[in-house]
Amino acid sequence: RNTSNLEDRLYDHPNTTLFPHFDDWFDFVHQHELRTYFNDHPFPVDMQTTPKEVSFRWEGLSSWMKRGLDYWWFDRNWAFSIPPPNAQPIGGWNVSSSGAQWLGLANGA
Repeated sequence: RNTSNLEDRLYDHPNTTLFPHFDDWFDFVHQHELRTYFNDHPFPVDMQTTPKEVSFRWEGLSSWMKRGLDYWWFDRNWAFSIPPPNAQPIGGWNVSSSGAQWLGLANGA
């Protein structure tokens, strides 16, 4: 996890200390007939269904799939999460968490 300058909230700043060459990793995994996946720990950039948020998720995750990622899932039990539709987290975007309440709405299914 690359936490400098809050880069762990973005898709295009992977921590390359453990995996300096992600493309080589994906090639290695596929050569051995294995699959690889990410669990998405989303930090919202906007409300859930806005074009900005949807674009952020789509561009971020599809760019990794183009590199060789086979699938992903959304991890709602992480340090932060996507708020429910049409609700901004109380206190602003930088304080949302998986246990948070947004104007009386929970983010758990």
